[in-house]
Amino acid sequence: MAWDDWLTITETLEDQLYLEIQARMLAEITDFDYLLDIAVNYQRQNWQKDEIIKNCIAKIGDLETEIIKISLKKEKIIIQELKGISSSSFNVIFASEFLIKFNLYFRIFHICLLWLLH
Repeated sequence: MAWDDWLTITETLEDQLYLEIQARMLAEITDFDYLLDIAVNYQRQNWQKDEIIKNCIAKIGDLETEIIKISLKKEKIIIQELKGISSSSFNVIFASEFLIKFNLYFRIFHICLLWLLH
């Protein structure tokens, strides 16, 4: 599963039919004031849904940050254990620390991209 699969919208036939019925019902409205009221209410609902989605994405970013912190703590413990094994393994430890930092920066970049795409 790709990381962005949850962003993909999959419409079923039932979804498409429901949307078509809703669109046709709106197209048949002749009362301008009623149509204006519906448009205003849809705009408000759309704004509220946008705010909920924004809050959800922020919460996902916070949770991913916590996962990264926990992962880094575990990786640091492993690195400290490796340091105790042999002093000649400095290159391995240096490379491991570099990869950990690179991984962290990549994850932060990923979270920022998700936020910007919203």
